[in-house]
Amino acid sequence: MKLLEIFKDSKKQKTSQNVIDDEQLKINFIYPEDEEIAKIVENEVLAHRNLKQILKIKNELEDILNENIKPGPFEYDLVGHDCTGTYYYENIWFIDLLATIYEYSDENKRSRRKICCEAILSDFYYFGVTFPDKVYADKFNYIENISDELYEKALLEEQRLKKKLYKFSYEYLEEVNNKKIQEFINFEISRHKNEYEKEEIVELENILKQIIYNIDNESEEEDTNIIKNKIINFIGNSKTFSYQSKNIWIIELVIKILENYSQDLAKYRALFCMELLNQLYLFEIEDLNELNKTEFEMIRKKLYQYYRFYDKLRMERKKKFL
Repeated sequence: MKLLEIFKDSKKQKTSQNVIDDEQLKINFIYPEDEEIAKIVENEVLAHRNLKQILKIKNELEDILNENIKPGPFEYDLVGHDCTGTYYYENIWFIDLLATIYEYSDENKRSRRKICCEAILSDFYYFGVTFPDKVYADKFNYIENISDELYEKALLEEQRLKKKLYKFSYEYLEEVNNKKIQEFINFEISRHKNEYEKEEIVELENILKQIIYNIDNESEEEDTNIIKNKIINFIGNSKTFSYQSKNIWIIELVIKILENYSQDLAKYRALFCMELLNQLYLFEIEDLNELNKTEFEMIRKKLYQYYRFYDKLRMERKKKFL
């Protein structure tokens, strides 16, 4: 009987040791201006004190808030399952809170924190919602039977998050980047439009739009070659390997398109531009004179670096497949 009572007491003691009190969940912040956001974070953490991973989540949030950014990727398994690219329904509040921290972070004062939040939220955009299974029952609040109502609610939350996190996605970054490039192209065309026929300007606009929006991982080589030949023959003559000095600004536009690509989504466009510039390096100017000689030499220098890089890239590819 005594042994049973001792066992019972030890069990109680073990349970009480696992209980996390509110003091442990307080957010310690080091920057005075973070008092408001620290309070928001603390209130959210306290509201979810019953979660099994709450202390670890609290520590992660505190580190992010104080810019104690650890090397390496974020530990996504704290709030979901990294390998399957999912977050748990019970932890959606964490993603919302991270977005709030991002909004509260001054880009000039807290750039490391902002970049950290941006990177994590970008990944979460591509994640989907799920519920913990029996394998992870010891780490998360496992639910035996998930009702259709709860499952539908979870899917609605996933859709809401998709919309909220879109601005952190590669697609959005590419969209913004393309808009900037298009604005620059429009400005440059407006400066030079009087040097061309109206039909020629329309043709050039269409070719440049095809380069920006139509070249991706699904583009057929035949189609990209058609676009490449169009722009080459607009700038110059592919048969005589020459172009007129008035078209040098268009080559500068292609360089601008190449240099302003972002993320993996535009790498095919970048490779297209590099191949195009590689070919244009071999072209000569038709109307070379003392007035345009310096301009021609400058564009040749610019093209040379892309010619060398593309040539090196081509050699590496050959080695790889030999």
